[in-house]
Amino acid sequence: MRIFALALVGSLLIAGSVVAQNRIAVLDVVEVMNASEANKKAGKEMVKKRDAIQSKVDKMKEPLLEKERRLGERRSMMTQEQFLEEQSDLRKEINSFKFEAQEMQAGLQTEALKHRKEIADAMSDIVAEIAKEKKFDVVLPRHGLLYAVDTVNISQEVLKRLNKRLAK
Repeated sequence: MRIFALALVGSLLIAGSVVAQNRIAVLDVVEVMNASEANKKAGKEMVKKRDAIQSKVDKMKEPLLEKERRLGERRSMMTQEQFLEEQSDLRKEINSFKFEAQEMQAGLQTEALKHRKEIADAMSDIVAEIAKEKKFDVVLPRHGLLYAVDTVNISQEVLKRLNKRLAK
């Protein structure tokens, strides 16, 4: 056990001297992503599209609910066979409706992911540029760090450049 403790202390001392030789920066990825103008714009666009999809889904749903209501009303006037056949047809229509609604939602999610990837890719390029310009050896995400002085936090500079680059 004592050997393990000495090995651990030795490793930490070596790691500490390596870190001391390197220039390290910190980036709050979540803050930059959420505060970026491109993300805000994409968010507003996604809300509009989501609302449009919901409106379309609601309009598609209304006739199905009406068919279901009418089928229930006519049930007593139909043979069991007729009822089961119409019920089966209605279920097919409902399943088709559900599939189409899911496809629309999936398309919206894919578009949202595309927007986030575009922002993340631009952010990554900007971080690399800043690291080269300021001779940082490492840029660490702020999340998970217990402490970092503000002078090594490049989040605001990244945000400023990101907003400029993605202003379209």
